[in-house]
Amino acid sequence: MRSGVSSVDEEYIVFEAGDRWMIASVPADFNGHELSGQFWESNSPLITEVLAAVAEDTKEVHQGKLYPLEFDMASNYGTEWLSFAGVVALVGGGGLLASFIGLGGIFQSFRPGDEMYQSDDETESSDVLVDDERPWNR
Repeated sequence: MRSGVSSVDEEYIVFEAGDRWMIASVPADFNGHELSGQFWESNSPLITEVLAAVAEDTKEVHQGKLYPLEFDMASNYGTEWLSFAGVVALVGGGGLLASFIGLGGIFQSFRPGDEMYQSDDETESSDVLVDDERPWNR
């Protein structure tokens, strides 16, 4: 627990590692059966004190066969990559949609105008159109 905060950030569990035992720090909401993380030895007096207290409380389980290192559970990248892939897909989909909208605008710019403004004979458009009939002159 952090100073001044009444919530639990992490918990300590003891797990079997071969013929010995190890202390692991896990998130407070951890309820899985598989750990993923790294080994480390803390130089912090507080962590050393906490690990000593956990070792003493769980002495009946490990019976003195405890590794001197702590296992710190890191983020589970096996599930976090799904979130990252979702964000990439969302951004990519938005880019693809914007590309299609842009291409649609380009194709419309090459489309011939309305029939009202076109002549069947080969006269110039200025002979066929009257300035007052153009939409931008209204």
